[in-house]
This record gives sequence, C-alpha cells and structure tokens, in this order.
Amino acid sequence: MSFHVSQKIGRNDSCPCGSGKKYKRCCLARQSASYRRWAEQRNTSDELTQDMMRFAARKFGSQIQAAWQDFHLTGLPVPYDPDSHEQQIFMPYFLFHWDPQKPRTGKRANRRGGIVRRWYELERAGTLSDMDRLFLEQATAQPVSFWEVLWSEAGEGFGLSSLWCKSGISFCNLK
Repeated sequence: MSFHVSQKIGRNDSCPCGSGKKYKRCCLARQSASYRRWAEQRNTSDELTQDMMRFAARKFGSQIQAAWQDFHLTGLPVPYDPDSHEQQIFMPYFLFHWDPQKPRTGKRANRRGGIVRRWYELERAGTLSDMDRLFLEQATAQPVSFWEVLWSEAGEGFGLSSLWCKSGISFCNLK
C-alpha cells in the first residue's frame, strides 16, 4: 500500500501498509532511508548544477549570446537577458544540450549532450562521483521540448503541436 510522506503518521500509530505493526517497527526505517537517498540526490544535483554554471560562465560566457539565439531559433538579434523568465528552460538547454556544431534533431543529433556538458565532464573527469555521472547522464537524456496547445477540453483531453523538440520526437495530437 502506498501513502504520502506528507501524511502525519506517529511512530506508535499503526503502519499504513496494513501489516498491523506499529509504524516505528515496520516502514519508518525504509521511509527514512528513501528520504535520505532522495535528499542526497537532490543535493548532488544542486551542487553539480551550480558548479556547471560557474564552469559555463568561465569557459563559455562569451558564447552565451550565440546559445541564446540558437535557443530562440532565430537569426534575429534577441539580446540575452539573465533575468528572463525563460532562464528556467534556457539554462538546462545551455548546460546539457547546446552544441553549435551539431544538428538539433535527426540521426546525427548529439546523443552525448551539449558542448558545455562534454567539456565539464572532461575537465572534472577524475573528481566526478558515480552520482555526479548519473546526474549528467540523466540530464542529457531528458529532451528539451516546446509545445503549442492547440485545444483542450476539461476532463476530456488536449491537442499539442511540437514547435521544437530536442529529441526529434513530435506529436500532432494527443487525446
């Protein structure tokens, strides 16, 4: 039986898994271990991302405008704005996917990640933990996609159109 961690369960309450045992004698230790692992992964992710951002500023700071242009899919000058609301989606693109030498989609698309990620991994090769490498691998595997909502009906479904998708996958309608 699953339950939310946000539920208030006392140590001496019956375990929500239905075993009939007290929570402290049943699932408490497993939940605590699971939370510790999640917290460790989250901290690793945050620290690695901050380190990559410092690395990117030092090594690729002069190219951020080119990445910003590529991100916006335009040849028109769009000035880079570090305070833009788009930073939440631009930074993962810049750190993990942007590569000025590779096509965005298709068979020749770069599956190993962008130039910032590759250079970071090369420079830090001897100091990266297994968790760091796993995070870099997972961050690179996540596609960066932009979708247009075509229609939606409450409780029924919605239709999407792919404006641009890093992974090369696109769908016209989903229901």
